[in-house]
Amino acid sequence: MSLSSALNGVRVLLEAYEGYERARFLETDLAVREEVRRRTVMLQDHLTRFEDRAREEGHREAASEAKRSKATLIAISEDVQFAISGGPSS
Repeated sequence: MSLSSALNGVRVLLEAYEGYERARFLETDLAVREEVRRRTVMLQDHLTRFEDRAREEGHREAASEAKRSKATLIAISEDVQFAISGGPSS
């Protein structure tokens, strides 16, 4: 799986999260948040290994791009973590 495909997958998931109806129950909200968190952590782990390898092999631009991508993933994860929860009466 390419890095851009993985990031696009997280973006699609985030867009689905932001767009789902307010009438969803808290359990659904928490499940979506946990899935986004799990996926972003997984991608961050992959990017950390990629960044380390790129630095070891002298590919500074690739390592920098991996670092920027990790920062984006952290921002996505924080957005999901601190977003307002939906509830059955929302």
